[in-house]
Amino acid sequence: MESLNLTEPPVLEVMDMEERSVDAVPCAEGRRESADKKWEQSPLDISYSPSSSLQHPCPPMRSKKKNLASKEKGFVNEAYECDQNNRETAQNTDIDGQDTEENEIITTYSRTTDNFPGQAKNSLDDNDGDDNKQIVKLRKEIGLVDCVGLIVGNIIGSGIFVSPRSVLHYTGSVGMSMVVWVVSGAFSIVGALCLMELGTMIPQSGGNYAYIHEAYGPLPAFVLLWMSVTIGIPSSRAIGSLTFANYLLQPFFPVGQEPPQLPLRFVAILLILTLTFINTKKVKWAIKVQDTLAVLKVFVLVVIILTGLYHLVTGNTSHFDNAFEDTNWNPTYFATAFYHTLYAYEGWDSLNGIMEEVKDPVRNMPRAITISLTIVITIYILTNVAFFTVLDSVQMLSSSAVAVTFGQLTLGAVAWVIPIFVACSTGGSLNGSTLSASRLIFVSARRGQLPKFLSYVHIKNNTPITALIFTASISMVMFMTSDVRVLINYISFSGNLMGLLCISTFFYFRIKHPDMHRPIKVWIGFPIMYFIIGIFLTVFPAIRQPMEVVASLVVIATSLPVYYLAIHRKDKPKFLTWFMDKVAYYSQLLFLAVPEEKEC
Repeated sequence: MESLNLTEPPVLEVMDMEERSVDAVPCAEGRRESADKKWEQSPLDISYSPSSSLQHPCPPMRSKKKNLASKEKGFVNEAYECDQNNRETAQNTDIDGQDTEENEIITTYSRTTDNFPGQAKNSLDDNDGDDNKQIVKLRKEIGLVDCVGLIVGNIIGSGIFVSPRSVLHYTGSVGMSMVVWVVSGAFSIVGALCLMELGTMIPQSGGNYAYIHEAYGPLPAFVLLWMSVTIGIPSSRAIGSLTFANYLLQPFFPVGQEPPQLPLRFVAILLILTLTFINTKKVKWAIKVQDTLAVLKVFVLVVIILTGLYHLVTGNTSHFDNAFEDTNWNPTYFATAFYHTLYAYEGWDSLNGIMEEVKDPVRNMPRAITISLTIVITIYILTNVAFFTVLDSVQMLSSSAVAVTFGQLTLGAVAWVIPIFVACSTGGSLNGSTLSASRLIFVSARRGQLPKFLSYVHIKNNTPITALIFTASISMVMFMTSDVRVLINYISFSGNLMGLLCISTFFYFRIKHPDMHRPIKVWIGFPIMYFIIGIFLTVFPAIRQPMEVVASLVVIATSLPVYYLAIHRKDKPKFLTWFMDKVAYYSQLLFLAVPEEKEC
């Protein structure tokens, strides 16, 4: 039975950041062989009085003071457990009536499914060998239905309920608003097709980060990672959680009165913590929550659509008369309107972030994208038709919760169900982003571009628990502002920059590696179209909203010294190394997490 030593300080792997190796962690068997070789070369003198016949402990570690951490946690001190294939004998230690400090026994964590801290077993009784051994790693547990639920649940969130007002504001007319929603849906399909080829060609979790790292190396990948960690992930999750809180609390306040900021932020933080807990327990739990909330959000949108269509067929078409009147033809306003619709479509690349956990991605990815985007685009267009059928331009622009106003005008006494279902919708989207964002953090740490402890996996649940907790922490920082439109502008500009950089890798691989295996190959015109439109969406809003652009560029600039000092330099400050060793050590103890293993 293989054991993991948690003695202090932990063994941290120092990666050469110029290498582009995907697999930063050696397999379990490789670590055992390495430990054997090191023991034969320079065995340590470790007092182990009850087991004098033991040839050598596995692996040799320091002890005594290091045993205090396990005593504080109340763990049972065990003898070293050795693999029967590589050891001659393994003898248990009887700790009854003996001083543990004199014996200097090192506490180890077993990686079997039935032997965890607090549940120690006699190693001589474990004769099942490899049959009971479980490699600590992410599992392929996400099938086609789950993929569809993940994409639909991740896309349909707060965007469809907060963006219609902003899109109408920037376009100036009902007709042009509808055009922008349709074009944005087509743009999302083109982007999904491009990432479909990249995702099946490079089947790694992490999405855009993984592709940029493979194409351009660690520095451009770190710039994207830095933008995601400082702007993208926390802003998008803050938007979703604040929208959830706003809709959940809205029924408790008079019409037209927005909830106070304190309870709004409290509910938003509570949602993030709850979803983080669910995702740390089991991937299947998170997927079940995602599927359930996806059904609920589709249900509430179907109710809105059917209600709107009823009013439409009964003759309420006046709001579509002169649909393009008062259209604002300013290209900077157009680009800003696209910002808000594309935010509503954000999430079509969800599968690329968790590719290592998708079953048969070459088969399931195209089907999932086709089904889910067809559903989403149809629902979005019909939902906007329903909104414009019931609400005029003045009502749309004056409402902070369009769906609530819609329900109050059409559903009467049962209008209170609308904000509840809308809250479920935004919660489902936030759950999906929790799943994908944590995998980006996990993969980045595995490659050495974030602290190594963020790539640790829970020994029993096989979830990236440290990455999930880190994702929740950085998300709550954004609650310093509650202006959703400002957050959308920040995230949209940085997101477009990252999207352009990612799509450029498409051309890089086509030119530099034309013979690279591509299970799915798309028409070259798709990435060209995406790139041209992406430039338009990046440049024109910069003219109208320079402060958001300057803030994003400052964030990009700060990534360069951080990369040089914390990653590229070989002679890192001793204090930083000592501090990260401590964090890694206590992260393993506190969260029962270890580095991911590879099967041999």
